Amino acid sequence: LSDRRKLLLHYVAIPDKLWNLLSCTRAVVGGFAALSFFLRDPSARPDDLQIFVPTMFADELEALLVKDEALQIKLISVRDHRTNPHTMPPRVRRITTYSTLSRRSISIHASASDSPLEPIARSTTSALINWVSPHAFVCAYPTLTIRRLSLGRTIGDSSPQLHVDFAHLIKLNFNISSDPFGWSEYANIVPPPSQPWHHACLRAYHLCPDQSRYFGDGGSFQTVFDLLRFNEQVMRRERQLPFGITVAWRLDCSTRTCTELCLFYDPLLPNYTFTTPITLVPSGTTLQTTYDFPMPLFNVPE
Repeated sequence: LSDRRKLLLHYVAIPDKLWNLLSCTRAVVGGFAALSFFLRDPSARPDDLQIFVPTMFADELEALLVKDEALQIKLISVRDHRTNPHTMPPRVRRITTYSTLSRRSISIHASASDSPLEPIARSTTSALINWVSPHAFVCAYPTLTIRRLSLGRTIGDSSPQLHVDFAHLIKLNFNISSDPFGWSEYANIVPPPSQPWHHACLRAYHLCPDQSRYFGDGGSFQTVFDLLRFNEQVMRRERQLPFGITVAWRLDCSTRTCTELCLFYDPLLPNYTFTTPITLVPSGTTLQTTYDFPMPLFNVPE
């Protein structure tokens, strides 16, 4: 809990107030701030705190931030997907930025869906697919991130944000590759592909770029801050993450197609779909589906 408090203390004088607002609006901290939290590396902490909020709570969170005088923040700018469509990150409809007394900034990323995690899952690199909520924190690729390895698109990509993110990661001594077989430790443990223009599948290690992933699967790290006071029923009822509306994703970095079933026959995501909001239900839950069939057409004799 002290580490969680220190994370926001870098930006505001009363971090508990900001955490309370994030809890009320089901928002999370993402970007390099979340990465610095997982790495326990203050040098990775950025000057701009990125907060991600569901579209249904975006207006409420922005209003609460301005209303709370104790936070002492000031509106700097608003970017909207309608007026700045080419500069907005994927699955973000609005970015509202505030200045703080610490001479840093807070950027509220309003998700394009009811999942605040969808924009995070569309990050330029696997090292940034992490989040910290008032109650929990999650790292999507812990086996890579803890060793400062990251899967991402090639540097030749035209996205300005990709160049900014890569430059910051390189300063943090990250090794970035668009293919996990660029690292010898993974290239050596998987048999060669059946076709020379394909790559073998690392689905068993949750590292195939084409496979679907979700927060809480076997390849991610997920935990809550206060295990003694953790109440799963209350968290589910209030739809607080990691419960509620989360996201499934696949990485947008591979230049070759998986030889297995990840891209075209994945059980969670349709082919060439990179993210979709999902809700995880506990085991033993019964789901009932109702199908609405069209009325049959009959040939009626004249």
